[in-house]
Amino acid sequence: GVELDLAMTLEHRDRLRRDPAHHRSDLPAFGLRRSNRQRMEDDSAEEAVMSALLEINNISHRFGGLHVLRGVNFEVPKGAITGLIGPNGAGKSTLFSMIAGEQKPDSGAISMLGRDISSLPAQDRTRIGIGRTFQIPRPFEGMSVFENLLVFATSGAGLHGHAAYTRAAETGERVGLGDVLNAQAGSLGLLARKRLELARGLASDPTVLLLDEVAGGLTEPEV
Repeated sequence: GVELDLAMTLEHRDRLRRDPAHHRSDLPAFGLRRSNRQRMEDDSAEEAVMSALLEINNISHRFGGLHVLRGVNFEVPKGAITGLIGPNGAGKSTLFSMIAGEQKPDSGAISMLGRDISSLPAQDRTRIGIGRTFQIPRPFEGMSVFENLLVFATSGAGLHGHAAYTRAAETGERVGLGDVLNAQAGSLGLLARKRLELARGLASDPTVLLLDEVAGGLTEPEV
């Protein structure tokens, strides 16, 4: 069957309140500093007027003899919701992994706000605002729901202390996990795991959020 993945730009999302007293940008353990995202946005402001938020330029990739992606080109404008449609095995998740920096294409380039980010590793792309979910949820099963969200609030959004705790808690509430924040992630059912997967992406404060079959496997009432 045909499946739908989404690349959602969150320019107009509701921003959670932050406590400046606990906000720090010196996070070398997680790759780029938070201020690098701000500098990138500031330095690219003039270019971005003419540039798409995200540009996929002639991406191609093979797995052995199988040509999974061949010359893929598209742009995601600011404020847009863009659908990526194709049958099973068409390479949608593979392309998402390349945008997020988890896999490298054989050829082509990926740009954000007019800047080529093709050489950046996954953790650095998270730091500049690219978030994603996975088709099969990947929670840290031995940690609580709240702790899962706290990881992304610190490593992705660059928050610390009270600001990180607030973002983790409010994001959990936002997706309907407020009652299970202290539950172990490994004990959750599929619907709650899907919500946690979405919440982890949101907790990282993304500019672009890649949703890989976020409703896959759910019943119609659950969706």
